[in-house]
Amino acid sequence: MDGNGIRCLKIIEVCKISPSPEEDLAAPNSLPLTFFDLLRLKHQPIQQLFFYQLPSSDTHVSFLDAILPNLKTSLSLALRRYLPLVGNLLWPQHSAVPTVEFVEGDGVLLTVAESDADFHHLSGSGFREVTEYHPLVSELSMSHDRVAVMALQATAFRNRGFCIGITIHHAVTDGRTSASFVKSWTRICNDILHAVRESSIPTATELIPFYDSSVIKDPTGLTEIYANEWLNNEGPNNRSLSIKLPKTSPTLIRCTLELTPQNIHKLKQWLLKQQREMNQHISSFVAATAYLCVCTAKTEGLKDGKLILVFPADVRTRLKPPIPSNYFGNCLVPRYPLMERSEVLSENGVAVAGEAISEAIKSLEGGGLEEAQYWASALASSSNGDSAWPKGLIVIGGSPKHGVYSADFGWGKPTKVEMVSADQLAAMISLTESGNGDGGIEIGLVKEKDEMESFIALFAQGLESL
Repeated sequence: MDGNGIRCLKIIEVCKISPSPEEDLAAPNSLPLTFFDLLRLKHQPIQQLFFYQLPSSDTHVSFLDAILPNLKTSLSLALRRYLPLVGNLLWPQHSAVPTVEFVEGDGVLLTVAESDADFHHLSGSGFREVTEYHPLVSELSMSHDRVAVMALQATAFRNRGFCIGITIHHAVTDGRTSASFVKSWTRICNDILHAVRESSIPTATELIPFYDSSVIKDPTGLTEIYANEWLNNEGPNNRSLSIKLPKTSPTLIRCTLELTPQNIHKLKQWLLKQQREMNQHISSFVAATAYLCVCTAKTEGLKDGKLILVFPADVRTRLKPPIPSNYFGNCLVPRYPLMERSEVLSENGVAVAGEAISEAIKSLEGGGLEEAQYWASALASSSNGDSAWPKGLIVIGGSPKHGVYSADFGWGKPTKVEMVSADQLAAMISLTESGNGDGGIEIGLVKEKDEMESFIALFAQGLESL
């Protein structure tokens, strides 16, 4: 710890991990972006931290001597199936759209570090300052005309643990694809640890990426519309790939709440009693997000105006025709149910929110692209790095379906998974499955301290009243 009370991070090495050449590479070395990808061309990268607790108290020696070599070897093997993650995002003058390019010699930068921070504090669920996590994730190497797709960091803690920080460009993958890569990496690392052939690659279909982007049909020319939107944003012919990241307030704090299976069941039962349409299925996602809308509205204390929920929906199985579940890239559409704040604050506010969210999900039945021509314009206008979002906006990130807590490198499942990128947008609430595997939902919040305290109190009171 230095004189200002800031925890110290010691960089051990920065190395480049290239794909293993042991067998023919199964991934393409060039990948043009689709309109789904272009939506997130200037979006902040996906940043996640996976914390792992170790039984030994001397993690410095065990991490550097035993754990790190296996992480590097398995990463190299995993990358041969995920070549786009090794490359760079470019927008050549001759290309209508940005393209991910991989050339011989490319590799992912891996930073290896040691921290004297409190592992148990950082991997806990209580109040933590958002700035405590920033040194644990690497930034993407970025210039005007070139951006690295991925950067990694492995940090050892002196008090019994380590973490893996993953930063991935959102225009190249969505949460499902990045989760698939992590699962592939962890499975290979497990194979190595248990003396399975080092050259083995997971054969599970969901872990072998499907790269044929021709399955994404674009009859209305969305790719051209989105590309032109970016070209004319701060243009003309602006092919800059630089990302203007929002400035994070240093006073923001993190906290993790949980909806247990019992909580979710009670919310569903309550919604079933209040719903206007009989025999309507209520998912855990609908129950959880409806309840979070009510807690947010009560915390903000405003009685008039709209409450807007924005959440991404994976439409791989909803497109016409549907595409493979292991498709590599983005396949998300935004849904944005609007609710009257006064109705959300009423006695049946959870039901009001639940109905609005259910209707938004129903609108996905045809693929969810009905208003897609307007999305790029909205995203381009919000890509200037401004983090001042209006009150009443709730953005959902992550998904309990990604299974991030199954990411076991061979030394046990994660103690905690954090979405670091959520603190770049204080309106964001991240969702993952519960770390204890009981079917609950983990809720990651980033707020100012007084607002956080109010939200937590209302969250607990509402559950007690059920």
